[in-house]
Amino acid sequence: MLHLIVQGSFDKVFVERLGAGDDIVLQQSAVFVIAQGHDKNALILQVLQKACSVYVLKDELELFGLSEEQILSDVKVIDYSNLVELTVKHKAIKTWR
Repeated sequence: MLHLIVQGSFDKVFVERLGAGDDIVLQQSAVFVIAQGHDKNALILQVLQKACSVYVLKDELELFGLSEEQILSDVKVIDYSNLVELTVKHKAIKTWR
Protein backbone atom coordinates (compact mmCIF):
# COMPACT_ATOMS: atom_id res chain seq x y z
CA MET A 1 0.00 0.00 0.00
CA LEU A 2 1.08 3.56 -0.63
CA HIS A 3 0.55 5.94 2.28
CA LEU A 4 0.51 9.69 1.67
CA ILE A 5 1.16 11.45 4.98
CA VAL A 6 -0.06 15.02 5.17
CA GLN A 7 0.53 17.24 8.20
CA GLY A 8 0.78 15.71 11.67
CA SER A 9 -0.69 12.22 11.18
CA PHE A 10 2.59 10.35 11.67
CA ASP A 11 2.15 8.61 15.02
CA LYS A 12 2.41 5.23 16.76
CA VAL A 13 -1.07 4.11 15.61
CA PHE A 14 -0.11 4.78 12.00
CA VAL A 15 3.17 2.86 12.34
CA GLU A 16 1.36 -0.15 13.84
CA ARG A 17 -0.89 -0.36 10.76
CA LEU A 18 1.96 -0.61 8.27
CA GLY A 19 2.86 -3.84 6.54
CA ALA A 20 6.12 -4.98 5.00
CA GLY A 21 6.56 -3.48 1.57
CA ASP A 22 4.40 -0.43 2.22
CA ASP A 23 5.71 2.86 0.89
CA ILE A 24 5.25 6.18 2.69
CA VAL A 25 5.45 9.62 1.08
CA LEU A 26 5.64 12.58 3.45
CA GLN A 27 3.96 15.76 2.28
CA GLN A 28 3.28 19.25 3.56
CA SER A 29 4.24 19.77 7.21
CA ALA A 30 4.76 16.01 7.70
CA VAL A 31 8.23 16.46 6.19
CA PHE A 32 9.47 17.78 9.53
CA VAL A 33 9.35 14.28 11.11
CA ILE A 34 12.37 13.28 9.01
CA ALA A 35 14.50 16.24 10.10
CA GLN A 36 17.48 15.00 12.10
CA GLY A 37 16.78 15.36 15.81
CA HIS A 38 12.97 15.47 15.49
CA ASP A 39 11.16 13.72 18.33
CA LYS A 40 9.50 11.33 15.84
CA ASN A 41 12.77 10.03 14.36
CA ALA A 42 12.35 6.84 16.42
CA LEU A 43 9.02 6.17 14.66
CA ILE A 44 10.70 6.60 11.27
CA LEU A 45 13.30 4.02 12.28
CA GLN A 46 10.50 1.62 13.31
CA VAL A 47 8.94 2.06 9.87
CA LEU A 48 12.21 1.29 8.15
CA GLN A 49 12.63 -1.86 10.28
CA LYS A 50 9.28 -3.08 8.94
CA ALA A 51 10.80 -3.21 5.44
CA CYS A 52 8.89 -0.11 4.40
CA SER A 53 10.36 2.76 2.41
CA VAL A 54 9.98 6.42 3.33
CA TYR A 55 10.03 9.10 0.64
CA VAL A 56 9.82 12.86 0.48
CA LEU A 57 9.35 15.08 -2.54
CA LYS A 58 12.32 17.32 -3.20
CA ASP A 59 9.94 20.24 -3.79
CA GLU A 60 8.36 19.68 -0.35
CA LEU A 61 11.77 19.79 1.33
CA GLU A 62 12.60 23.05 -0.39
CA LEU A 63 9.18 24.50 0.43
CA PHE A 64 9.79 23.95 4.15
CA GLY A 65 13.42 25.08 4.07
CA LEU A 66 15.05 21.68 4.58
CA SER A 67 18.01 20.29 2.69
CA GLU A 68 18.85 16.65 2.02
CA GLU A 69 21.71 16.97 4.53
CA GLN A 70 19.23 17.85 7.30
CA ILE A 71 17.04 14.75 7.00
CA LEU A 72 17.53 11.13 8.05
CA SER A 73 19.84 9.34 5.64
CA ASP A 74 17.48 6.40 4.96
CA VAL A 75 14.73 8.63 3.60
CA LYS A 76 14.65 8.76 -0.20
CA VAL A 77 14.23 12.12 -1.90
CA ILE A 78 12.09 11.83 -5.04
CA ASP A 79 10.54 13.98 -7.74
CA TYR A 80 7.01 13.94 -9.15
CA SER A 81 7.78 11.29 -11.78
CA ASN A 82 8.91 8.97 -8.97
CA LEU A 83 5.65 9.70 -7.14
CA VAL A 84 3.72 8.66 -10.23
CA GLU A 85 5.74 5.42 -10.36
CA LEU A 86 4.77 4.71 -6.74
CA THR A 87 1.09 5.28 -7.49
CA VAL A 88 1.30 2.82 -10.40
CA LYS A 89 3.15 0.26 -8.23
CA HIS A 90 0.46 0.19 -5.52
CA LYS A 91 -3.15 -0.79 -6.09
CA ALA A 92 -4.24 0.86 -2.85
CA ILE A 93 -3.42 4.41 -1.78
CA LYS A 94 -4.35 5.91 1.59
CA THR A 95 -4.02 9.59 2.49
CA TRP A 96 -3.51 10.34 6.18
CA ARG A 97 -4.37 13.85 7.41
